Amino acid sequence: MYPFTPTHVVQHIGNAVEPWEASSQVLGATQNHRSNAASPQTPAPLCSSLRERIALLLVLVNYSCICFLDGLSRLPAASVPFVVLCCFETGIPAPVVYFVDYASNCIYLEDIVGAIAVQDHIYSVQRSGSDASSLLGLAEKMGQLLARMHDEDLIHGDLTTSNMLLRPPAEQLDLVLIDFGLSFVSGLPEDKGVDLYVLEKAFLSTHPDTETVFQALLQSYAAASKKSGPVIKRLDEVRLRGRKRSMIG
Repeated sequence: MYPFTPTHVVQHIGNAVEPWEASSQVLGATQNHRSNAASPQTPAPLCSSLRERIALLLVLVNYSCICFLDGLSRLPAASVPFVVLCCFETGIPAPVVYFVDYASNCIYLEDIVGAIAVQDHIYSVQRSGSDASSLLGLAEKMGQLLARMHDEDLIHGDLTTSNMLLRPPAEQLDLVLIDFGLSFVSGLPEDKGVDLYVLEKAFLSTHPDTETVFQALLQSYAAASKKSGPVIKRLDEVRLRGRKRSMIG
C-alpha cells in the first residue's frame, strides 16, 4: 500500500529530477540518516526551487522506511507527500508539499489563498434558490478530476466536498484536492469503488436533493476514465453491501 522506495518515486516524478541525480542524493542522505536513526534530525529548511523540494521528498520518503519501526504515527507523514508528489507529476491539482518535519510529525503544505470548499460553494448555490442544474458543470469537473486521479491508481481515502477546494474565482471551477491523510496507491477497482462510495454517502447526506448532481458526476467519471467499467461495477457491489448492513443493523 505504501511503496516508499526511491525507485518508485523516481518512476512517478518522471523528468522532474534525473534518476541518477535523485539516486545519488537519496543515497548520500539516507546513509547519513542511518547513522542517526535512533535520533533523527530535523530536515533542512524550506527548499527554494521545485527541483530541491522534489529531491527533499525523495530523501524523506526513503527515510520513512528506516523509521518504520519507530512508530506507526509516522506513516501519514510519509504517505501524504508521496501521493501529493504523484499528483503533481500527473497534473492532478493538489497543494504543494514544502517541508516534512519527522521530528514533530508535521507537513507544511501550500496555502490555497482565497479558495473556498466545494461544500460551501454548494451551500451558497442552494441558499440562493438556484436550481440544482446550476451545479452540473461543477459535477462534471469533479468527475473528470477523480477519473484522472483513479487512472493514476491514486486513492484519496476521504473524498468529501469539504476536501475539495475551488480556487478564486469560484465560477471558473478550478478544483484542488486536499487532505490526503488517508490516501494510498492501489490499482484495484474495489479500492476505487469504495473511494467513490465514500464520496457518494458524504455528498448526498451533506447536500440533500442533489441526486441528479451526483449522477452527473458519475457519468462524467465514466466518460473520462479509461478504467471506469470495473470501478462502477464495484461501486454497485459496495452499495449493495452497504444496504445489507443497514438492514441488518
